[in-house]
Amino acid sequence: MIINKIFLKNFYRYGNNEQCLDLTGSGITAIVGNNGYGKSTCIVDSLAFAFFGQCRDVIDDVVNRYVGKDCKVSVEFTEGGESYKVIRYRKHTTQKNNVYLFKGEEDISGHTASDTNQKIIDVIKMNYIAFTNSSVFSSELYSAFLAKRESDRLVIFENILSLKEITLFYTEIKKIIKELEEQNTEKKLSQSGIKSEISTLENTISSYSANAKTKLLGMKADKENAKKTIEEAKEKIKELSIIDIDKEKSKLLNNTLKDEYESKLSSLKREINSLVISEDPNIIDIINKYSDINFENNRIKELKYKEDLETINIRTNGYKLAMEQINSLTKELSFLEKEISSNQDKILESKKRIDKLSQAICPFCGQHLEDAKVQEEISKETAAIASAKEKIEELIEQQTEKNRTLEEQRESYNWLLADAQRLQNNLNKDFIPNSDYVEETYKNALNKHKEITELKIQNESKINEYKKEIEEYKAKLDALQTTNYTEEELNSISEKIDYQNKIIADNETLIAKIDASAKSVFDKSYVDGLKAQQEKKQIELESLEKEIETVDDDIKHYQYLGDCFSNKSGGFKKYFIGEMIDMFNERINQYLPFFFSEKVKITFDKNLSDVITMDDFKVTFNSFSQGQRQRAELAISFALFDVARVFFSNDNKLLILDEMDKGLDKFGIKAMVNLLNGFDKQLRIFIVSHNPLMGEEIDSKVEITRDENEFSVIKQ
Repeated sequence: MIINKIFLKNFYRYGNNEQCLDLTGSGITAIVGNNGYGKSTCIVDSLAFAFFGQCRDVIDDVVNRYVGKDCKVSVEFTEGGESYKVIRYRKHTTQKNNVYLFKGEEDISGHTASDTNQKIIDVIKMNYIAFTNSSVFSSELYSAFLAKRESDRLVIFENILSLKEITLFYTEIKKIIKELEEQNTEKKLSQSGIKSEISTLENTISSYSANAKTKLLGMKADKENAKKTIEEAKEKIKELSIIDIDKEKSKLLNNTLKDEYESKLSSLKREINSLVISEDPNIIDIINKYSDINFENNRIKELKYKEDLETINIRTNGYKLAMEQINSLTKELSFLEKEISSNQDKILESKKRIDKLSQAICPFCGQHLEDAKVQEEISKETAAIASAKEKIEELIEQQTEKNRTLEEQRESYNWLLADAQRLQNNLNKDFIPNSDYVEETYKNALNKHKEITELKIQNESKINEYKKEIEEYKAKLDALQTTNYTEEELNSISEKIDYQNKIIADNETLIAKIDASAKSVFDKSYVDGLKAQQEKKQIELESLEKEIETVDDDIKHYQYLGDCFSNKSGGFKKYFIGEMIDMFNERINQYLPFFFSEKVKITFDKNLSDVITMDDFKVTFNSFSQGQRQRAELAISFALFDVARVFFSNDNKLLILDEMDKGLDKFGIKAMVNLLNGFDKQLRIFIVSHNPLMGEEIDSKVEITRDENEFSVIKQ
């Protein structure tokens, strides 16, 4: 946006003769004049009134008090290549308090003043705060920064970037959280009582059922053991019955001849084995496995795999360390939870004692107490309850902070784990380890295979003769009917079968006795009645727990919002400052050389703590002279103003410095002018000043004087 002209009539000290301030051109112009003549009025106040209907105090104060009517301010400007004009009236005889917006010659005003005001903001793309904070460089807003504490510096940032509403939200959220926590405390007291009733019912059912269960389990175990013994006996009979004892006894006479044939077969097989050259399966496997391998390419893949594996190890060590920190935080949170529960128990005990005291009975000895003693004891217990509640609030704040730290560690762990898994999944495992050794093994296998093949051909004829003789003895052996058992072994098997049949009969009798005794052990109707009472209490408990869970969720929600609106590192304020801090530091150290002959550097961290060096030595702000302090503050003010212009996305080509030269010496004035001369050449810069040194440094001036009626006049 380019602002071309401002027209004033009956505006503050300006009278009925319309005055014009021409803002066209570029470069620096000083607006000079005595105090109270309307230097700031003609450019700062007039733009705020024309564009936004805003003023320093009561809106009717913009009307010239001596004329009392017909106030009019109009501004001509261009935006996006289009010409616009805003005209705003106050206490006007014909136009009342109306405002109009023209695009060229076309009236594009809204149906109401509010509609027109919104259209103006839509065209210039800025509201009042954005315009004033990023177009008007005023000592009222951009005051001392380095001389302030970190908390006060944060307030300055709040004012410049209009972040005060965040603090108001934070205060309201804390109030809501406190009310919700009080609700939850009452609900949890009720929850504890219901749990106690359920526990009593559970113990009664458990005690009765346990006795019956113990007896039934004993019977069941005896019955299961008996069944198991029967099954084992049947299985053993089945195994032993595989052998036909009578048939095996008839084969005992042929066993001697069988031994002779088997001895001869063993001898022939040994002869063959002495001639057989066995092919080592490992050699064949090696040849088949590596015959198609390009060992040079394999070496390259193996090297790449080792490099990737090293990266995975680094990630693995990282997420193991993160997990250790997560475990530590989890233990700390568990301890805090116990502390909170302990204080809640203290509150319950104090409330019980107060109930007793309210009946004028000592909760410890049961004796009647005097009224004064009762009130004294109740006061002590009430103080104990308040102290425990304060402790709970403190512990919950610690718990919230540790939970946030825990989430950060979990995010770090998840990222490191995911990245390690991603690298693991992407590992190129399509290679054979130990390439040099494998290649040598493959060559040795080829040589060994060749030697074995040659020797096998030599022994093949003799082996065939032995095999033919073996087949003859096998035919003789197959014709024999022999047994593998001795007579003693066959008699022993028959006795074992008889013994297992007796075991089966004894255990079947035992099972029948157990079944007859098990029917009178457990009264189911009594247990069902107790369970019905328990289920009713459980439904009541679950309903209350849902209410507690709902309130807990609300508390977590508001605690999260509270963190967002707080001054903590994760809050909105610190986020905005963190986003702008690098640019802020860059601009400070870009402007400092204009104000210092020494090498001065000033940087701030996101908490707005400063580090100052001069000629590479660390110094403090208090070590600066008065003039150096003012020049350092001015450089920081320029940087803050740049932050505001970027934050509000201000492309307005008008820049107004409203008495930013207060207290500057000649060196400081000259440095500021030199700095401004280095700004964008398309900027139109106006300096409102009554410092006589400023007039010596700037050729272009607008002088504000008074006419014979003591009304302000613009001379340009």
